[in-house]
Amino acid sequence: MRANVLPPLNGFVRPVASDRFPGKVLSKLPVPSAMTKPAIDQMQEVAIAEIATGDPHRIRLVVQKLAKGWPEEKALTLCFALTAAASHFEDLMRPTGRMQDAAAKAYKMAALVAADILAIEAMGLAPARARDLLIYWKRVDPYFLHPEGRK
Repeated sequence: MRANVLPPLNGFVRPVASDRFPGKVLSKLPVPSAMTKPAIDQMQEVAIAEIATGDPHRIRLVVQKLAKGWPEEKALTLCFALTAAASHFEDLMRPTGRMQDAAAKAYKMAALVAADILAIEAMGLAPARARDLLIYWKRVDPYFLHPEGRK
């Protein structure tokens, strides 16, 4: 009697057979490791780390960092990561003073990215990807490319 073989926990691939197809390998796809996080979670972690610094320049540059780190993600994913990180930061850290300003800056960055995405999609590139934002910023609006301001 053959039993279905569960995917291994260590990420190694094992052939999977079934009672319906004895001796046939049904799957040889690699199993994602339990340590692999979805891109959105990784992006939020990066955003939280930058917001936690309280440095407005780093908060602005985190947008570029996210776009370069995950160029194939939908551009709105950047907005979500920034918004969720700012919200998470506010809720868990109970920021005051400079840290409250940092969360507010992250919300502002998310809104500005959303405006850029709308402009990109109005040009016919829908859904916009993070790589499209990088091109847009190089050609039209370099705000997120320079921490010290427009150049």
